[in-house]
Amino acid sequence: MEVDEKKKEPDFTAIPSLPPPQNNEPALPPRSADRLRRAYVLWCVVTISAALGALLLLGINTLERIRSEGDGYLRTLFFERILGAGEENGLIELILAQTLYARAEPTILPADTAAEDLPVVLPGEETSLSPETSTPAVQEQIDIYAFDRSQVPDGEYPILPLDLSLVELGSLYISNETTYTPDIAALLEKENILPAYKHTSAIVYPQGEPLVLILHTHGTEAYSPEGAISYADAADYARSTNSEENVVAVGERMAEVLRERGIPTLHCTVLHDKDAYRDAYLNAAETIRTYLARYPSIQYIFDVHRDGLIRGEADLVRPVTLIDGEAVAQVMILAGSDYKGAVFPDWETNLAFALQLREALNADYNRLARPVYLRGAAFNEHYGPLSLLLEIGASGNSLSEAIRAGELVAETLAQMIRGERT
Repeated sequence: MEVDEKKKEPDFTAIPSLPPPQNNEPALPPRSADRLRRAYVLWCVVTISAALGALLLLGINTLERIRSEGDGYLRTLFFERILGAGEENGLIELILAQTLYARAEPTILPADTAAEDLPVVLPGEETSLSPETSTPAVQEQIDIYAFDRSQVPDGEYPILPLDLSLVELGSLYISNETTYTPDIAALLEKENILPAYKHTSAIVYPQGEPLVLILHTHGTEAYSPEGAISYADAADYARSTNSEENVVAVGERMAEVLRERGIPTLHCTVLHDKDAYRDAYLNAAETIRTYLARYPSIQYIFDVHRDGLIRGEADLVRPVTLIDGEAVAQVMILAGSDYKGAVFPDWETNLAFALQLREALNADYNRLARPVYLRGAAFNEHYGPLSLLLEIGASGNSLSEAIRAGELVAETLAQMIRGERT
């Protein structure tokens, strides 16, 4: 009997090949094209000359401050001293910030940073906690956070276990790098943000109609060895092109859990950062567009990463919690926005999804989720119907801790997608 090709299950790992776009635009007349080329060259010359002139005017002392103080001083220099832009000149800041200030890991924390100092409360938001109660209480299971620095070998740096969940500060407390003040309470209560499960079937989705896409912009992100309390090389720690050791393994387990729960899930195992780290988001964007063109049924896109946290000069942070007696990596949900100029009209719906997922995770599992992080850039979340960046653990966690966290996140996601939560 012949097999109906249309009913074959799609390849859930490979990027489908699409025909190249057709260029049907008429060519410019030779004279117009030549004028455009000359105008572009002139613009480049003027821009480079202005930049070199600005550097000469700034002098050696200013350059030294840029070197020592980093992007904070550079930001002030460009926006205030050179451009004369303040808070009222938001458009200039948005354009330049989108170009100049895309942040990459690791996040550097001051040496004396306490866990409660990590998130930033929304502007204008007040916490009901008094100064006496604003410090999170120590968990009853304190052994998981015990750390003896004397056991760290000479020449190595510690991997510190910390609780970064901050559940004592409540669901309204988020980390926010924008000046936006969304109504967090209203977003937590917002209904009907997820597509109805019956959209593709009440129980089992038909073959060939995937609902979820998991991918990895930074697929080479990896974890610490099992049981490690220290590390030796701070230059390029916890990276691997072996997809059985890096964050791709976490994504694969998440995809398995979702499929087991009847949710057809595609998992792209491409290492978008393997050849050029700086091009990773551009590469991932092309992957997302390709999948959406081939599978328009996709409603959820999860970009799975692992975080990188360093406290002080070289102390690696291991965000961890204890669930049923097992060490599990803590999770952070990153929600993008249009603050830096991306075309992202539905970013608040995405934020509502992130907030509700974080609340569900901490309701299901002890201190699993850290505060939601609202970012200024979109991080490719503007391409999909609902899209989140998930930081599953950090470089200080072990792979087993991260995989267990991924399993729990996927189980809660499955309940939300299937409408099983009230």
